Amino acid sequence: MQKSSSNIVPKKLIFEIGGYDSSSYSLELKGDRLKYNDGYVPVIRDENFFKPSDKEWIQLRKDLDKVGVWNWSRQYESDVLDGTQWSFEVSYEDNSIKIYGNNAYPDPENVSEGVVLEFTEPFMDLINALKNITSDECFNIS
Repeated sequence: MQKSSSNIVPKKLIFEIGGYDSSSYSLELKGDRLKYNDGYVPVIRDENFFKPSDKEWIQLRKDLDKVGVWNWSRQYESDVLDGTQWSFEVSYEDNSIKIYGNNAYPDPENVSEGVVLEFTEPFMDLINALKNITSDECFNIS
């Protein structure tokens, strides 16, 4: 039995990343479409909308499960005040998570102790999963 679209599309999806005086990106589920913004804080340069297929929504959930996002800490903090802040929130009927990071990211071993100050493989896997439901040209971070 195939899942209906209402079961495969999250109830809520928000991702934001950026910092003052740097590029920033946001993605938010609005109805059945994703609204993507990129810009240079505080000015938004570009706004695009994407409508993922059922297949892409199913793959997103598989990608989130594979990267283990459900087991990530709820907060990643460093003592660095300037830099990059990010947040990710997603809610499905059977699972949800809200995560915030301030110049810190989940480590490759998915251990919540310690601070990793650079983009990690699990974090980049999340970015790539979001690119798969939008465009490879979204989230140009490095």
